[in-house]
This record gives sequence, C-alpha cells and structure tokens, in this order.
Amino acid sequence: MSLRLSGTSRSLWAFENLEATPLPEDPRSLLGRMMDELESSVLAKSEGASSPATSGAVSGGDTISDSDLSELAIQTWRLEKRIKGLDPGEHKRIRKQLSDSVRRFKKILERFSVEFEDLTHRPFRSGWQEVEVVAWEEPEGKTSPVDSGPWVFDTMAPLVRRDGRAIKIAQVICVDVEEK
Repeated sequence: MSLRLSGTSRSLWAFENLEATPLPEDPRSLLGRMMDELESSVLAKSEGASSPATSGAVSGGDTISDSDLSELAIQTWRLEKRIKGLDPGEHKRIRKQLSDSVRRFKKILERFSVEFEDLTHRPFRSGWQEVEVVAWEEPEGKTSPVDSGPWVFDTMAPLVRRDGRAIKIAQVICVDVEEK
C-alpha cells in the first residue's frame, strides 16, 4: 500500500518524521527540498488572497488552518532546539544549513502573523490559561532561575499565537520550589 501526499502534506509529513530519519550527508538535500516545496505551496496558495496574514484565506476559497500553522510553528521550534544540541565545532556547516531552514520557516509563519514562545525558565503563574502542566517535578538539584515560587523547568511544546491570540497552548514541566 502506497501513501500519496500532496506537496504541502508531503513536506509536513517529512518534516514531522525528521526525528526518526537520520540526517543525510548533506541535510540541505532533504530540508532544502522540503522547505522549497512548502514555501512554494504556501506562496501559491496565498497569491490572490486579500490578506493572508489576517484571514488565512488563500485562492480557491481554501484557508490555512490555525491547526496547520501551529503544527508548522511547533516543528520549527523543535528543529531550532535540535540545532542548539549540535556541537558547534563539529557540525558548523550543518548548523548553518538547518538554521537557514528555520529562518525560512519563521518567515512563512510571520506572513500569517504566527509566533511561538518557549516558556522554559519562566515563573509559573497559577491560573495560566495558555499553559498545560504535563508534570510537576521535585526541586532536588535544580537551580531556580526565578526568585521564588514555581517555575517552568522544560517546555514540551511551545505556546503558539496568531495575531496575539493563543492557537495552541504550551505543554510544560514545572518545578515547585516552595516549602510544602
């Protein structure tokens, strides 16, 4: 059974499955091709739209959904985190090529007024509606970046906003440093 995907779907599928795929000798061959396909698909869809940045409308009456844009933002954030994990001395060329792809993905997101935010090391506010706490950890051995109170130890998925409103809530792991 073969799976047939359109240009945008194929690019997003390949991007989502990047984690399971080892980097080729030249990562530009994979990521560059995916980026080119995605960018040309988004540009082709947005041509003729009155204001894709505000409405998400594209030619032919289609729209680029908040769900699709938030998924692109999350995958861009993940790729950015992976780049930071590469040894700068050993992977200089690969880091530059992947960083260029991240920059291009962010440029597409900007066209649709989409931004993402990593909440790691920020104070946690009770009642924060844009955040889902997936776990609470004990503070043992963890140095708090905030003066007092609970804080976000790690971000599992970033907060994604479009035109200032949350379209995907963040998933975080928090640490409570207050005495119980």
